Amino acid sequence: MLIWNMKSLFGLIALLCVWLPAHAAEDPCGTTRGCFRSPEDCYPASACTFFVAWNRNSGNDSLIDFELSIAAVSGDTYGAVGFSENDKMPDSDVYVCRSDGTLQRYFTGGYGQGQVTTRTNKGLSNITLDVVDGIIRCTFSRIINLDDGDADFPSLNNSLYIIVATSTRTGDTLDYHGESRWLTPKSVNLLATNDVSGGADQLPTTKNTNAADVS
Repeated sequence: MLIWNMKSLFGLIALLCVWLPAHAAEDPCGTTRGCFRSPEDCYPASACTFFVAWNRNSGNDSLIDFELSIAAVSGDTYGAVGFSENDKMPDSDVYVCRSDGTLQRYFTGGYGQGQVTTRTNKGLSNITLDVVDGIIRCTFSRIINLDDGDADFPSLNNSLYIIVATSTRTGDTLDYHGESRWLTPKSVNLLATNDVSGGADQLPTTKNTNAADVS
C-alpha cells in the first residue's frame, strides 16, 4: 500500500510539473499582448470583471488589434474602451461594444450625456462581437495614426490612458455607468505589450456624479 501511495504521489507531482507551466503559458499578458484587467492577473478573460488586451496586427504593422471582454448587466447594455490623453473622460476616443452585436465609435466632448456623440467608425477593421453568458466580448483592429487632421482621433503613437466602462443604453444613448468605470493608473504605450493592471480598481474623482452624467 505504501509503495502504491508513493507511486500515486510521484505521478501527481509529474502531472503538476507538466500542467503548471502549460497553464501559465496560456496567459499572454506582458509577453505577446499588453493587458489592462481586473482582478489583477485574472485569466482567461471570462474570469475577469473586465479584460482589455492589445498587440500589433501580425499582417499589418500599421494596425493595433484590441480585445475587450466585460461582464455586462442585463438588458440593452454596452461595454466600452476609450483612449484619453489625460485621466478624465472628456475628450476621449471611445469604442462601444453593444449587446445588439454592433460596435460604435463615440467621442466624449464633456461630462454631460448629450456631449457623448457617435462618430464614424473610421480606421477600424476586423470587427467581431458576441455576448455569451453575460459577457460582452469584441475584437477590432484600429489604425495607429490616420493623419487626416481629425483631432478627435488620437494617434496610438502617443501614450494614452485607457478607460473601461459598462452600463445600459437606450439606442445610441449611453446610460451613466456609475462606479462601473476603470482607468489605468498612468498613460500606456500601446505599441508595447506591458501588463498595466496594477491599480485598475482605483477610480479617480469625477466632476459630476448624478445619473444624467457619463463621466
